Amino acid sequence: MKDGPVKIEAWRDLHSAAEEFRNAGCWDVMWDTDVFGVKDPASGKIGYCCVMGHGGEHFGLGVYLGAEGLEGILRMQDGDVPANPVDMLQVQDCIMASFEDRKLLWPEDLDVIVSLGLKFRGRNAWPLFRSYRPGYVPWLLTGEEAKFLTLALRETICVSGRFATDPDMLDSAVPGSCSYLVRVPRKDGNGLTWKDEWLEPVLPKKGKSAAEPVNDALLQKVIGRNLPRRGSWEIGSFRAPQPVREKDERPFFPIMTLFVERGSGFIRKYHMESAVASRPRYAAMLLGQAEEHGVLPVEIFVDKEEVFNALHPVASKLGIRLGIDDLSALEDARESMNTFLGRR
Repeated sequence: MKDGPVKIEAWRDLHSAAEEFRNAGCWDVMWDTDVFGVKDPASGKIGYCCVMGHGGEHFGLGVYLGAEGLEGILRMQDGDVPANPVDMLQVQDCIMASFEDRKLLWPEDLDVIVSLGLKFRGRNAWPLFRSYRPGYVPWLLTGEEAKFLTLALRETICVSGRFATDPDMLDSAVPGSCSYLVRVPRKDGNGLTWKDEWLEPVLPKKGKSAAEPVNDALLQKVIGRNLPRRGSWEIGSFRAPQPVREKDERPFFPIMTLFVERGSGFIRKYHMESAVASRPRYAAMLLGQAEEHGVLPVEIFVDKEEVFNALHPVASKLGIRLGIDDLSALEDARESMNTFLGRR
């Protein structure tokens, strides 16, 4: 069953919890590195809470969903994600409450505020609630997301109050443990009661990616043509800076794949993939490029193991050397294309 929009009473509860959170001054005692979990009683998923605002810049609460969400926030804290906004969005899987200037609110946000009879004034005073998903534009909350964010805000108030007198409470007693303190709900006759548990994030088992299908007939045709070999190519993919939207669905950032000549920076192929969940078919694009233009590179460089594995079966049969390296020519082409697309 598809999750529906937020009902007005749920909005009222969420705004009330956000006001309580702001008045509690949780960011006065906690840093964004003081992470703990809250378990959603509806889905069972753990949201890892990160209080923002101790540095006096961005005030709010991020609730990072599951082990994947936690991995994303840890990567950002470690500086393992490029600083540009589009790349940052690709690792954020969270719901967030923040306090912003009025100009950042959408008409839908203002409609809710007016409906609830609320008034705000000044900088960093206006509550903003958003859902972040890798590959997608930050978007309005669903009903279930709003309920979970409301619970997380109130449990954060509880944790921060305890943290103020016991700043070691989030440190596991087990040396070397990867466990996090998690607030776990229990249903009783009076609703929900909460208790602390130390739980280790469990990443879902990822099976080996299915091999990319290869057009054997086209591969043999390309081999039989004994095409000339020229230069080195760089092949890679990234998210486009401009989102697209299909019908009434949530906007997403398309996947762009480039084939770039290493020496000249000439873009030999440009492909935009509209499906968010799919992965580019690198081998098919390489064969298509050979068939269309009648030339192959001496060598190909990629920057990710998954791209190497996708290209290796075809590259080896075509006698193309394949390596992993920094893709400086592709990055230059990416910056040029991003500048162009950003001006449209």
